Amino acid sequence: MNVNLELHWTVELDKQPVRLDPLVFQLLHGVRHGGHLNYAAKSAGVSYRHAWGVLREWEARFGAALLSSRQGRGAHLTEFAETLLAIVADTETKLAAPLREAALNASGGLAEATDARRHPVTIVSSHQRRIELLRDELRQRHKAGLEVTGSEHALQRFRRGDADIAGFQLPLAEPGRTVAAGLISHLDGGRDEIWLLSQHVMGLLSRQDRPLTEITNLLASDVNFVNRQQGSATRLMLDALLAAETINNADINGYAREEYTDTAVAALIASGHADAGLANEDTAHEFGLHFVPLAPMRFYIAMSKEADSGLRRAVTDFCAAQQGLTSANMKHDEFTPTIARTETHSSSWLLESRCERLDVPLTRPGAYDRAPGSRVRDMTDVAKIFIDGEVGYYGACRLLRAWRHVQTCSSSNSTTQNVKMPGARREALNSADVAILCLPDDAAREAVALVENPATRIIDASTAHRAAEGLDLWFPRI
Repeated sequence: MNVNLELHWTVELDKQPVRLDPLVFQLLHGVRHGGHLNYAAKSAGVSYRHAWGVLREWEARFGAALLSSRQGRGAHLTEFAETLLAIVADTETKLAAPLREAALNASGGLAEATDARRHPVTIVSSHQRRIELLRDELRQRHKAGLEVTGSEHALQRFRRGDADIAGFQLPLAEPGRTVAAGLISHLDGGRDEIWLLSQHVMGLLSRQDRPLTEITNLLASDVNFVNRQQGSATRLMLDALLAAETINNADINGYAREEYTDTAVAALIASGHADAGLANEDTAHEFGLHFVPLAPMRFYIAMSKEADSGLRRAVTDFCAAQQGLTSANMKHDEFTPTIARTETHSSSWLLESRCERLDVPLTRPGAYDRAPGSRVRDMTDVAKIFIDGEVGYYGACRLLRAWRHVQTCSSSNSTTQNVKMPGARREALNSADVAILCLPDDAAREAVALVENPATRIIDASTAHRAAEGLDLWFPRI
């Protein structure tokens, strides 16, 4: 399908737009070339009488003569007519190239729209303003549609092949790495192309007249909370923060109340229909809300490396314009999906020192409160957990909360400094049912060397013992 675009002139007469008859220009050019109106009329394919009438009509509308003639000497153009033709010629020259380009774009767009074989582009993404810009950009060449959902759901659909592009957020730092590890399990560094599109900070929003300063403030009975939907990175991060503080989500008023965007959360708080919620810093400032930073976040988009070349080119150009980084240009030490997915050496490992399979029956008071399948030694028996190292404390506590039968845990960053003394540390390691090492490799090796009790089971979150004898299983970074 070919589209041609032409320039037409309109003049306003008595406050009404009137299209200028193109025959006027043809006749004026004919008079200039042939020297009289009869020649111009024949060149235009009209009668002399019709040509004469058209020119007289427009002379009346312009209020200026177009032709000057003398009997026996033909006709020539007036100064006004020469000026009119010069303006038309100059305008057509300036607009010729843009009109040709616009015509080509129109032809291509209509051809794509009528091509039944063309596959529409489906974008499934967590809410983010830049993903809307990407959709609008792709619509210039593709049938692009955007469905806003949580990061987890977006990645699940992308992995199933139900989406061409997935947009998702990953939290950083503890306990965000636990959340991120679950999300990136849906990605394949060998098959997927990943772009880091933006970075922001997620935090706690509240009104300026009633500012909340920490996550535990949500437990107040008069605080109405508004949550993000299940599967969103914000919701997953909230759950991790609550687990780290050992807060039951059922104790938060409004936990089950869901919104699908940060903007909706902020709007409810600003209007007084809610008191608190989690959203990004920019949205908080936009609505004039009090903001307490909780976790740095990164927004990524992913697309298959086998996607249509035109689509990949369009996405690449968009990300470059947004100064987004591809996985190839991200720093090696960044917590990126490709690194976390493909480099198993950076994963965490479960090590059992001088023992068989982990079989410590971890219980808490109340037989009905234990985890399904767990053994019960005694209704009052509580497993003793020692967490050695400060770096991974929150991630470890999230793991322990997942084991609902664990009641208590002690940690070197929550107990006295005596535990850092060799003797106290040795005693803590050997008296624990389970010791979780959140330490650098060398320190993890030193800790294992202190263990003499064959009943102590060790979880090592470093890579120090990834090839050690007695390794039972490994799991993603906590």
